[in-house]
Amino acid sequence: MANLIIIRLHPVNPTDGANFTSYLNNLQIEAFDLTFGDPKKGVSVGKAKGVWTPPSTNPLDPGLHQINLTNTQIIQHFSIVTIGLVHVVKVEAVATAVIALNPPAGHHEYQTTDLRLEITNNSRKILDQNVDFNVAEFADPASTDPSTYIALDVSVFFGLPDPILGLDPTVAFVNLPADGTAPDFLSVLNAANLVLAQDPDDVNNSLSALSPLSAAQARHVSREIIWNRKLIPAPAPPRPLERLYTRPPTDPSFSGDDLKQADMDRKQFEASLMGFVRFCSVGRGLGRSAEQGACEGRVFLPRRSNEPNSRCHVSRCGPGDFNWFAYTRWL
Repeated sequence: MANLIIIRLHPVNPTDGANFTSYLNNLQIEAFDLTFGDPKKGVSVGKAKGVWTPPSTNPLDPGLHQINLTNTQIIQHFSIVTIGLVHVVKVEAVATAVIALNPPAGHHEYQTTDLRLEITNNSRKILDQNVDFNVAEFADPASTDPSTYIALDVSVFFGLPDPILGLDPTVAFVNLPADGTAPDFLSVLNAANLVLAQDPDDVNNSLSALSPLSAAQARHVSREIIWNRKLIPAPAPPRPLERLYTRPPTDPSFSGDDLKQADMDRKQFEASLMGFVRFCSVGRGLGRSAEQGACEGRVFLPRRSNEPNSRCHVSRCGPGDFNWFAYTRWL
């Protein structure tokens, strides 16, 4: 029996259980084991997809204790609550993804899986840069009761963003390594070409069709990729701006503790807004200092190896006659 990786899923921001079901309906998770031979991408060792939700609100429904993990590996949690004199089933904004490990023949690993996840929702990528070494693995209880898997301990936790915030394949995106090393070559090349296909135009629509980019042009393309407003939306004020900034308030009943809380909300909003602007100016804003440093110091864009006045940043070469070159300028 294969060992299991248990991923506990929750929303990035609180929501109700019924809405959280929409986070799960088209969710797919693929687990990779990082190895000595492939320490960046890793080897695919299992997947989770297909959602189980309680079949009804009736706690006596036998379907509440039936699951087939062969085609359903994501289990939404539920509770049985009492409303008046009636017991009903309510879904929670938490789920468990069960990945049965199935590494290729001859696969080697020290201790347990060094986990990297690739997550898609509605065929859109969800950003996850976490790498978890030697994660906890669990024996498969071989149960048909979803509650058995819900009760298992956890390998990793993961916060799911709203499904509309996934990475549309038509939107330029580069997943920068957290350790500050150069990102994947093809992802940078493809992201830059997605931008160039619309700006400047559909004729000069790729790096290969354009003359060498200037530092200013490279910065422009990088900013187009970094400022992804769907992935990283601007902070929203916690209450109407009139309540945050009009002093004294026009409404005389708006006073006391509520007024003090509004002043605290204003300061928090201003700090969030300032952090967001700086964050997207120097990095993609995921709170990782190494990533921000990589963005601050240089702009990575592939250029042809025979172009003059370029400085090689990484000795590793990309496909064809493209090499890695970096403009050591601020974004």
